[in-house]
Amino acid sequence: MQEISFEVRNFLRDHIQSVWQLDLLIALMNLEEAVDPGRLARILYSSPSAMESALHNFVRLGILKEIAGNPHKYQYAPVCNEKRRIIMETAKTYAIRRVDVINLIFSIPAKHKIR
Repeated sequence: MQEISFEVRNFLRDHIQSVWQLDLLIALMNLEEAVDPGRLARILYSSPSAMESALHNFVRLGILKEIAGNPHKYQYAPVCNEKRRIIMETAKTYAIRRVDVINLIFSIPAKHKIR
């Protein structure tokens, strides 16, 4: 079996603090319309406040955009094609090697996670 790529490892280290955040990102990738934290909380069985915090962070990281004129609605919109490609590779790796990706997320020291 193939190793998890350096790019995926770096993306997880720099952008993902927990498995539910990766699940959130993948859910956002699959939604075609803008969505609010409440809807995402229902989809992922989480709290709207946790969703709101993660969504703001993903906006800051250039993964999502907040919809102009409609605050609290977010849409998957990576700032560049390279980021979009790495996120897609991460999602594919997670689909194929779920346990390895989860173990990797848990093994990243807190000091290396999202700042």
